[in-house]
Amino acid sequence: MITAARLLLAALLAVAAAASRDLLDEDGVSAAISGGFTPEQNRYRWMTSLRYSTGPYKGEPLCGAVLIAPTVMLTAASCTLPQWGMPRAATLFPWARIGVNTRRGGEYEIRFITGVLLHAGWNRTTNPALNDIALLRLGGGKIPSVPSLMTPIRLPPKKPNPLVPLGTQLSALGFGDWGKPNVPIFIQQAKLALQPQSACRKEWPQFGKVWTTNKSLCAGTKGQAPGICSGDYGGPLFRAGRTVAQDMLLGIGAFNGRGCGKGGLSGFTNVAQYRGWIDFGVKILENEVPANALYKAYYNQNVPTPL
Repeated sequence: MITAARLLLAALLAVAAAASRDLLDEDGVSAAISGGFTPEQNRYRWMTSLRYSTGPYKGEPLCGAVLIAPTVMLTAASCTLPQWGMPRAATLFPWARIGVNTRRGGEYEIRFITGVLLHAGWNRTTNPALNDIALLRLGGGKIPSVPSLMTPIRLPPKKPNPLVPLGTQLSALGFGDWGKPNVPIFIQQAKLALQPQSACRKEWPQFGKVWTTNKSLCAGTKGQAPGICSGDYGGPLFRAGRTVAQDMLLGIGAFNGRGCGKGGLSGFTNVAQYRGWIDFGVKILENEVPANALYKAYYNQNVPTPL
C-alpha cells in the first residue's frame, strides 16, 4: 500500500526534478569541461583538484593544478584570488587532492598548501591574463613536507616554443564549473587543437599585450564546443603520451571565450615561456635559494586539518 508519506516524497521528488530540468534548460549548456569525455581511471595521477580550505564552501572544488615536482604544484595565479566573500586563506592556501578522478570520494592524496609564489608581473586589474601563473608548496617550513607519491608531469623544454606545430591535438583536464547543477562526477578530458595567437587576439582584443609576448597559448576550435570552464583554470593543457611518464605539460588554464559549452577558444599560460621562472621558483619553495623581485611569496604555518 502506498502511504501518504510516500506520496508526499514522490511529489517532492517530481518538483525537484522539474526544477532541475528548468535550471538546465535555462542554463542551456553543460557546466563540464565542454566537448570532453571520461578518460581511463587513474591515468593522470599528477592531476590535482584544489579545494577551499576554510569558509562556507570548505572542501568544495576551486581550481585545477598540476604536480610538477614531489612537493610543488603549478596553477594559475588567478586561482588564489578571494572569491564569493570567502576568507583570503581559503584560496591562497587551499587543500590539494592529488591524483583525483571523481568530484567527490574516490582515492587521492590529500595535502595542504603552506607556500605560494605568484609571478610579480601578474596584475588582476591591468591585464589578468598576463603572467597568470603560480607555484604551490605541499607542506614545508615548520610543518614537515610530505612529498607526493604520484609521478609529476614533465615540463616542456624552453625551445622549441611552442613544442608542437599549430593544429596539433592536445588535451585539457577538468571538472568544469562546480557551481552549476550539471557538473560531471568523473574528471573530463577534452581534445583541443593548438591555434595561432592571432586567433585568440581576435577573440580577446582586451588582452592584446598577451598575444605579443608568446606568454600564452591559444587552443580549441573557433565556434565549436571543446574548451575549458572557469572551474578548470589552473588545470593542464598537455600532450598525452603512451604512459604517465611520457605526458608533457604545455599550458595552464587561464581563461575561456564565451563560457562553459558555448564554443570559442581557450587561453593557457605558456609553460615553456616560464621555464626559468618555474625552475627557480621550485628551488625557492624547497629552501635552496632566496626569493627575488620576480616572485611574490606567501607562507602559512597555521594550517587546519584537511577533509
